[in-house]
Amino acid sequence: MYKKWMLIGQLQPFDERLYGETVIKDGNYHYLAIRYNATNFSFGIGAFNPFKNVSRTIMENKNAQAPFRRESFSDASRILVATLTWNFNFGKTHLVGTKSLNNQDTDYGIKGSYK
Repeated sequence: MYKKWMLIGQLQPFDERLYGETVIKDGNYHYLAIRYNATNFSFGIGAFNPFKNVSRTIMENKNAQAPFRRESFSDASRILVATLTWNFNFGKTHLVGTKSLNNQDTDYGIKGSYK
């Protein structure tokens, strides 16, 4: 975060899941966004997969008698995202006063160690 600006980035490699003898590999995306934070609101803009046009999903069966491999491609991998967040204050607001620090051992049973 620099002043009130924030740069967000995320890389997600392939996620492999195993169901019985079937391996499903999906994910492999990245996300970039920039966001401005103020006291009561924030807004930003981001994009999924800004540097890649195709997302891929692989489904592979490891069975010895009937193995198969299927790859699916999607052109809808580039997505633009806009965010707007607003902070609504409801209820009473309490003023926080400064509490003085009283660091003395004055309880009964505390032995005083004065020099």
